[in-house]
Amino acid sequence: MDKNQKSIFAAISYSYIFMIEDYLNVLKNPCTSTFEYFDKDVAGILKEMKTLFVTLPSLLGGEDEYKETYARNLVSYRATLEEKYRSLNAYKRELMQLTSLYNLKSSMHESTYEDYHLTEEDAKTMDFSLLAKDCSTFVFAEKTTLNRQKRAAHLLPYIPMRMTKESFVAYVEKSLAKVNIDDTPESAAFLSNILLQLFDGRLYENYGESFNDIRHSLDDLAELEDAEEFFEEADLTNETIDFAIDLIQNLYHMICTFGNLLIFDALTFESLTDLHVSFYDLFCTIQNILNDSEDKEIFLESLPERVNTLKEEIYPIYKKACESRIRDHIFTLMQTYISMSVSHVFGFDASKHKPYSEEVMHILQNFISDLRNRLGTMDPVARKLRMQYFMSVVPFIMNEETFYKYIMQGFQNVADPKRNLFTMMYLSNILEENGYFETLAGGPQEGYVPYDAEYDYYDDSPLYDTEEQGDDCGCGHEHHDDDHECCGGHGHHDDSHDCSCGHDHH
Repeated sequence: MDKNQKSIFAAISYSYIFMIEDYLNVLKNPCTSTFEYFDKDVAGILKEMKTLFVTLPSLLGGEDEYKETYARNLVSYRATLEEKYRSLNAYKRELMQLTSLYNLKSSMHESTYEDYHLTEEDAKTMDFSLLAKDCSTFVFAEKTTLNRQKRAAHLLPYIPMRMTKESFVAYVEKSLAKVNIDDTPESAAFLSNILLQLFDGRLYENYGESFNDIRHSLDDLAELEDAEEFFEEADLTNETIDFAIDLIQNLYHMICTFGNLLIFDALTFESLTDLHVSFYDLFCTIQNILNDSEDKEIFLESLPERVNTLKEEIYPIYKKACESRIRDHIFTLMQTYISMSVSHVFGFDASKHKPYSEEVMHILQNFISDLRNRLGTMDPVARKLRMQYFMSVVPFIMNEETFYKYIMQGFQNVADPKRNLFTMMYLSNILEENGYFETLAGGPQEGYVPYDAEYDYYDDSPLYDTEEQGDDCGCGHEHHDDDHECCGGHGHHDDSHDCSCGHDHH
């Protein structure tokens, strides 16, 4: 057996075990049994994939024309699931916005100080510089731009927005200049649509057409006044969305890895199961689950651990094949399918690229203009929350010093010190959940590297033009000039106007 054959067999084995793992995750998902009432399109795909799985022995040894038909169907299923995934993420975006807005309307009690064992004076004089330093170190401890982006995205939605509208638009424009897309009008238009949806989920062209129960839940949430009822319903809605997203992610990847098994004319079910002593038994066990055998729940509980062990056993062989200098084009295709994810629809390739054509630049500039216009017509508090979140999804281009200043300015001149306590709580929790404080005991983090000055964006002073004056306008900061435009040109004469820190205050 030559190296190419070994690589192909490694990719087939890894595709099969990955497909089994994905299908188990689908079958264990609480939403699977109810999707018929939840979304008929996804329910139909679930039914078709069940049929394809149980007929795999005959399918692999069948006529090529049938394989081609099924392969085309799989491509169609992927397109459908991408649309459903975008719909669910649009709902999740709006649920986060609703929750944040509700928090800002909720009163913050004096008991907040007691919870932190602080007095109001203590809160006013707190030094947040160490937390800001920890946050910036947490991000820039990563070696790669992608991982820095992921870490910054955890923090940015909870850092109070201090940029003016124009400074925000300028940052977004500089950030999007880093995005590498195909130099075609279609790619530019798709990117613009994705960005609009990330800014406001309701701007997705198919918003409200799928998962109508979730859409109605969001509409009902917007009308609730009782805090306990609101957060209970919000949590249930969020849980439902998360389960549905997980199902679609696993189903989508199952389809990709299943497609790898249909590539080869000579691959039979017998030759597939001969690749590993456990492959046939895994197939029979999944069949028993699908047939609702009396041991179904036992299999669903015990099988994932076994599959994970097999996956870890097969992965080094597949990895070695991936690292080979000479790779067959079929192997490269299989590698692509294995790495595919439905989440790629929201992914940005932030890398160096050649200047775009005039037509593409025109489309991107139209997006910037549209964003600027939308900001100018929005309610100030809602606008701030959307700006905060959007900062977390566009390419992260601050260097370490700028990011530190950005965080510190979120804490400065705050009218109500309790706001800073909640900001502190959220940022600290994120650091703790990601294991940051555990690394401090061992000294400097191993992965720490200086920032790439050519890639990162730095603006010395002031930081992108920040909003520092006005009255209690909703950004949560003290102001001293009633004529200053803090949140978009509204008058600052209402002391009851709430802040815009963007945090969930339970």
